Amino acid sequence: MKKAEPQPVILTCVWLTVALLLIGPVGSRVGAQTTRPQLFQSTGNPIIGDGSYYSADGAMLSFGGKLYVYFGNDQADRWVGGFVMAEYGVMATDDPESGEWELHRNNLNPDEVFDWATGRNAFAGQVAHGADGRFYWYVPVEWKNDQVPDRMAIGVAVSGSPIGPWTDPIGKPLLAWPDVFGESRHGNSLIDPHVFQDTDGQ
Repeated sequence: MKKAEPQPVILTCVWLTVALLLIGPVGSRVGAQTTRPQLFQSTGNPIIGDGSYYSADGAMLSFGGKLYVYFGNDQADRWVGGFVMAEYGVMATDDPESGEWELHRNNLNPDEVFDWATGRNAFAGQVAHGADGRFYWYVPVEWKNDQVPDRMAIGVAVSGSPIGPWTDPIGKPLLAWPDVFGESRHGNSLIDPHVFQDTDGQ
């Protein structure tokens, strides 16, 4: 995937850090991410290495004695020369050395959670445990607005649990092309956000 130039990256981090504190009550649209997890035994790296499930762009969160790995699910056929990622999954374990993991498939489906998203592209995201006790999943997904040069936008989903269900608290992209590039026709994709939470909770 293309990486954004320094200026867009800085702006993205600033916007996301501020938004972590400013987001209001959880919205009403809830995705169906409450299915029973699949338990499996991992033999090492990669965590799932038998070809039954493909994941990419892992982001880790340690909470409550568990390690959570959030990722995009690549559903491309083995003969496709690229990737097809339209949803996110989560893997969790109490002890990585034990090899015992649980897999939460389709844990966040942008098409179900975000009214404004096409549901076609879901790239590298990041999860943060907010100062308010909730969990914030920042995800770059494709915007329905076809009037901008690049439709990738940063959305945020919120949950009271590290594995959802997730909701859209603002009903629109947190950060999109016009926020960074204005009316310019030149710029980079808004993808792969990262959140830094300081010691003062900001």
